[in-house]
This record gives sequence, C-alpha cells and structure tokens, in this order.
Amino acid sequence: KKDRAISFGICIGVGILLFAFCAYSQGLFESQDFKTTIGILSDCFLIPGVLLAGCGGLSWVASQGAFTTLRYAFASLLAGFRHPTKQFPSFYEYKQERDALRKPWLKSCLFTGVGFLAAAVICVFIFIDDTVSYCRDAMAPFLLHFFR
Repeated sequence: KKDRAISFGICIGVGILLFAFCAYSQGLFESQDFKTTIGILSDCFLIPGVLLAGCGGLSWVASQGAFTTLRYAFASLLAGFRHPTKQFPSFYEYKQERDALRKPWLKSCLFTGVGFLAAAVICVFIFIDDTVSYCRDAMAPFLLHFFR
C-alpha cells in the first residue's frame, strides 16, 4: 500500500508540475476575464492528462506482451551482428523469459491522467456554458428584432 501511495504521489506531483508549467507559459496568473481563464485552465489540465494517461495506457499494453514480438525481432537482429556464431533463443523461449521478467503496469499514471482529463472536460463544459449564455444574451435583441 505504501508503494502505491508513493506512486500516486509521484504521478500527481508530475501532473501538477506540468500543469504549473503550462499555466505559467499561457499566462494564467495574469488578470483576465472568466472565459479566457477557464479556456487556459482547460488547456492546462489537458496536457498532463494526455501525457499521464498515455504513459499509463502504453504501460498496460506493454504489460500484456504486445511489444514482445518487435523486441524479439530487434534483439535477434542485433545479436546476429554482435555475436554471429552464438545461437539466439527461439521466440517461445524468449517469450517465456520475458514473461517471467514482466513488470506490472503503471495504474497510478493512467488513473491520475484520467483525473486530469476529467478536470479538463469540466472546464470545457463551463467554457461552453459561458459561451452559450454570452451568445444568447448578445443575440437576443437581434433575434427579437427580426421575429416580431
């Protein structure tokens, strides 16, 4: 349990650092209107969300053995150049060896990334709602003029 908490803490820390870098580079901390601030917040949550969830998803795919064939092909190719007289193991033996050494996937990265993505979606909904209400208020006199 302690390792899981440390893993989540590291992922959350990386996400917050990415968020802070993105927020600083887009000028979130300058005085702006509400709509611009929500748009920047959405972008700032999206970047760490995509990166962390992508790393977590790739680690899950790798833990299922999806890249074992490619790794075997490149390892056997390189072994043929390095040690041409040495016999490289068969794919079955190589796969059994890799399965024994396989590490678990990074659940903390995936779930932390999904959390950041959820925050980005919430900001998008707030942004859209504010935009729709602004357009409705701005267009109301125009529409009333034509539909009387």
